[in-house]
Amino acid sequence: MPVFVFSFFRVKGIDVTFSLLRRLSGLTLHECFQTIKKISGTFPEYATRDRKQVILKKINEIKYFFHLNSLFFENASKILQKLWGILNNTTDRIVAGTVSALALISIHNNSLKLSFICQKIEIAHSSVIYQVKKLVKNLGFTGFTKLNESQELLCSEVLKKVIGIQVIVIK
Repeated sequence: MPVFVFSFFRVKGIDVTFSLLRRLSGLTLHECFQTIKKISGTFPEYATRDRKQVILKKINEIKYFFHLNSLFFENASKILQKLWGILNNTTDRIVAGTVSALALISIHNNSLKLSFICQKIEIAHSSVIYQVKKLVKNLGFTGFTKLNESQELLCSEVLKKVIGIQVIVIK
C-alpha cells in the first residue's frame, strides 16, 4: 500500500522521498523497486511525469524560502533546460540542488551558502559537488576543484559560453 501512495504523490508532484517510502513501508530497496515496477501499469504517469516541472517547482520553493530574486529563477530555468541531458540521471532533488548552486553563482549570491539549500531540500552537499564536477567534465572543461574556488571557471565557461547566461559581475 505505501508504494501506491508514494507513486500517487509523485505523479501529483508532491515531494516524497524514496527513503521515506522505505522507512514507512519496511520494505528493502529491492522490494520497493520491484513493487514500483509491478504497479507501473496502474500509474503510467509516474514514468512519464514531467520531471522538469517538478524540479522547477522545487527551485521556486528555494527562491521563495531564501528570498532570492527573479533572476535566480530565470537563470535556473535556463540552466535546467540547457543541461537536462547531463543532469537527468539523478534524483529530482539533486538536480534542483545542482541547478540552484549554478544559479546562485550566476547572480553572485555569496551570502547564501549551498549547504543551507542542501539542508532545505534534504540532500547531501557532496551530491551537488559531484554533479557539478561531472557536468564540468562532460562539457570538456578542466580545472574544477571546489565550488568556491572554481567560480570563475563556472561563470566564464559553463554559464556564459555553454548556457548563454550573462553573469552579474560584482566589484
